[in-house]
Amino acid sequence: MRRFLKDTVRHRWFFPAAALLFTIFTAIILTLSIGTIRTRAFFDRTVRRIEILDRRGEYDDDYHRELRDAARYARSTSDWRKLLQLAWKSHEPERWSTLQELAEIAVGALPRDARWRIIGAYAAVRRGDRDSARDLIIPIEPAGETVQHLHILAALEPGRPDRSLERLREYRDAYEELDTVRSVAEALDNPSREALTAAWDTTGVSAFGINSALHAAVDDDREETRQMLELLWTEGHEETALLYLAAWLRDTDRLFRYLRRLSPQRAVEPEILLLQADAYLVQAQWREARAIYRELQELHPEYSAIPFVNDAVLSVRHGGGDPLKILLRGDTRHPRNRDLQLFLAQQLVLADRQEEAISRLEKFLEIYPREHSVWLMNRLLRARRETAAGAPPERLEGDFWTYLNQHDDAHSVAAFLGRLLLIRGNTESLAELRRRYPPETGAWAATLHLIAAVGSHRIADAEELLPLTREESELPWTGWYNRALFALQYLPMPEAGAAVSAFRTWWERDALLPPEIDDRVRTELLLLEAEYARLREDHSRARELLDRAISISPERERLYSYRTLLAPRD
Repeated sequence: MRRFLKDTVRHRWFFPAAALLFTIFTAIILTLSIGTIRTRAFFDRTVRRIEILDRRGEYDDDYHRELRDAARYARSTSDWRKLLQLAWKSHEPERWSTLQELAEIAVGALPRDARWRIIGAYAAVRRGDRDSARDLIIPIEPAGETVQHLHILAALEPGRPDRSLERLREYRDAYEELDTVRSVAEALDNPSREALTAAWDTTGVSAFGINSALHAAVDDDREETRQMLELLWTEGHEETALLYLAAWLRDTDRLFRYLRRLSPQRAVEPEILLLQADAYLVQAQWREARAIYRELQELHPEYSAIPFVNDAVLSVRHGGGDPLKILLRGDTRHPRNRDLQLFLAQQLVLADRQEEAISRLEKFLEIYPREHSVWLMNRLLRARRETAAGAPPERLEGDFWTYLNQHDDAHSVAAFLGRLLLIRGNTESLAELRRRYPPETGAWAATLHLIAAVGSHRIADAEELLPLTREESELPWTGWYNRALFALQYLPMPEAGAAVSAFRTWWERDALLPPEIDDRVRTELLLLEAEYARLREDHSRARELLDRAISISPERERLYSYRTLLAPRD
C-alpha cells in the first residue's frame, strides 16, 4: 500500500514536469522558427530590392549598401552564392571592394568552406591589397593549384620586381609544399632555361615558355626553339610574342606560316602588317615589302615611322620612289622620330637644301640636346657653309674638341674627328684621341689604334686589336676597309678572305651612303677583292674585278698602275 502511494505521488509530479519541459522546448522552437522566418524574409526582401536595381543597371552606392545589408541575414551557402553573384555584376573598382568584404563575412559564417577565402583573396589582389589576400589564403590546406596561383598574384607588385621576388622567396622558404610557388620563385630568381621551362610546365603561363624559347635561340638550339614555338602556338598562347620570336630568329618560313593562321581581323592589324613587311625584306622581296609599307602609310600613318623610313631606304637603294617626298610625308606624322629626322636631313643635303636641313636639325637638338650624332651632322653642315666663306679647317677640329671636353661619351663625334685627323695627317692630335679613348671604347677606337700599330710595324699588337674592330654596329666603311687591308697583308688566307667577304656583306646589306662616297667604297672593295684573287694566283679573276673598279672610277691613276701588276706574263 505504501509503495502504491509512493508511485502515485511520483507520477503525479512527473506529468506536470514533463508538460513544463515540453512547453519550454516548444517555445524555443517557435522562437527560433520565427527568427529564421524573419531572417529569411529580411534576406529575400533585400535581395529583391538588389535585383530591381540590377535590372535597371543601377550599380551605385545604394546597390552596394543593399548587398552589405543582405549579408547580415545570409545563412546558407546558397545565400552567399547569390550575394556574390550579384556583387560580381557591379562595376569596377567598387566590385572588388564589395566582393572582398562579403567574402570575409562569409568566411566568418562558414569557416570550413575554403571557396569564400579564395574569392576574397582574388578580390583583394585586384584591389592591390596583397597583405589581406595572403591572410585569407594562408590557412587553406592543402594548397591546391588555384591557391598557389593566388599566392603568386599576392606576391607580385607592379613596378617593384625586387619586392615581388622577395615575397616569392619568403613563400617558397616558408611553405615547402607549394610546388608552383617554388617553381615561379626559382624562375624569377635565376631565369635559366631549365627553371623557365619548369615554371611553364607548372603554371601554364606562356611568358615562361617564350623566355625559355628565347634562351634556346640564344644557345643556337634551333630544333628545341622550333619545338617550343610549335607547342606554344598549338596551345594558343601569346601569338604576337611568338610572331616576334620567329621574326627575331629570322625564320621567315615559320613566320609566314604563323601569319597565315591568324584570323582575318588580326592579320590586318598594323603591327602584324609591319612584321610581314620586314619578313619580305629579309627575303629580298622589295616590291612586296614596299606595298605593305605604303599601305601602312595610307591606312595607319600614326602607328610607326618605320614604314616611311624603310620605304625611303628602298627608294634610295632600288629606285621606284622619291625618298625625300616619302620622308616629308612621314615628318608630318612623326616630327620627333630620331631615325626619320636624321634620314630626312641627309636627303635634304643631297637635294642641296642644306639650310633647311640645318634648321630642322637645330630644332631637333632643342628636343634632344644630348643626341651626339645629330649635333655632329648639324656641325658638319654648318662647316660646309663656313668653308665656302673661307673659315680654316682648324675651327671645325676645335669645335669637336670643345664638344668632347663637355661630352666625353660622344663617341660618334670622336669617331668622325679620328677620320678627319687621319685625312689631315695630324699625328699629334691622333695620339691625344687614342689616349682619351682606349681600343675597348668601340670598333672605331680600335681601328685608330690598329692603324697606329700597323704604321709602326707592331704586328703582334695589331693582331690583338683586330678582334676589337668587329663591332659591326659602330664600324664605318673605313673600318671595314682597314680591317680587310690588314688581313690581306698579315693574316693567313682564310682569315683574309673572311675579312674581305665581311666588307662586301656589310656594303650590300647595311651601307647607305651618298652616291659619290658609295662609288669610292665600291672601288676600294673591288680592289681588295682583286688583291685577294691575286694572292690566290687567280689572275684572271683579279683582272676582271679591277676592270669593274676602273669602270666606276676611271679617273683614279693608281688603278692603271695596279693593272700593270696584273698583266698576263709570257
